[in-house]
Parts: sequence; structure tokens; C-alpha cells
Amino acid sequence: MLLKLIGVNARFIHSCLALFYVRTALEHNLPECQTEIIQYTINDPYYPTLRDIGAGEPAALFFSVY
Repeated sequence: MLLKLIGVNARFIHSCLALFYVRTALEHNLPECQTEIIQYTINDPYYPTLRDIGAGEPAALFFSVY
């Protein structure tokens, strides 16, 4: 099962630390799941971002927005 953890940041220099904590918890509690972290900024192009998010047919999407 593919789970995508997606961060949307205000600037490219910012990193969403919460995604890494969530990934660690998921790997510990659900070892059969595959997790993928993807980070974007509010300035990234809209359609390519949506295409990347939906790629691979993830079972669930988790968003963290700063």
C-alpha cells in the first residue's frame, strides 16, 4: 500500500519536519506500507504538482501545509 506524505511550504528553503515524524511512526506501526515524502512550495506550477501527487495510484494522501 502506497501512502504519500505531501508538504506544501511557503518557501523552498523551508522543510516540513512533521512529514518525517509521521513517516517514522507509519513505518514503525505499519511496516507493510510504503511511504513517500514529497515537498512543494506555493510557487510550484499547479498542474505538474497535481500530476506528481496522483502518480503511482496512492492508497492515501496526507497533507501538511505551512
